[in-house]
Amino acid sequence: MLYLISEGNEKALEIMLEKYKKLILSKIYRFNIRQNQKEDYFQEGCSILLEAIKVFNPKFNKTFTRFFELLLVRRFMSLLKKESKTLYSISDEDLSKFIVKEEEVIMIQDNHLDLAKETLSEVEYLIFYELYYLENGIRETSMKLGYSEKRIYNAIYRIKNKMKTLVVVS
Repeated sequence: MLYLISEGNEKALEIMLEKYKKLILSKIYRFNIRQNQKEDYFQEGCSILLEAIKVFNPKFNKTFTRFFELLLVRRFMSLLKKESKTLYSISDEDLSKFIVKEEEVIMIQDNHLDLAKETLSEVEYLIFYELYYLENGIRETSMKLGYSEKRIYNAIYRIKNKMKTLVVVS
């Protein structure tokens, strides 16, 4: 079959593509490829098949199927590795949108300080003020206010939930 394909027989190539279609699809499934990328990976698998047909050498006592499978798995792993590196890369322009100047942070905190005082309990407000306004640490806040660190962490959880609703509403 490989000889016929190397001689340019189109029918043999179609048969080969049909034969290995299930293998390509099974590897796509096993690698958990996202739905919107499955067609791209299938096309990549077909191109790997053509490449494998060109470079396969039966002198090494390996079957063509194992050789093709090895190339396919390596390519998929390489693509997924590249994808994971670029998936979370952010351009400098996008990054500048997330940078906030110190004056803006203080302004935001000042604007929400009155709202926090109205919404939070007395203990929560004291902890909020120490942690988020004065930027003290958990241990320092715990020692200063005389509360256990566990109580501080519990209060932080409640504060975050209450402040989320405050920010969404206002």
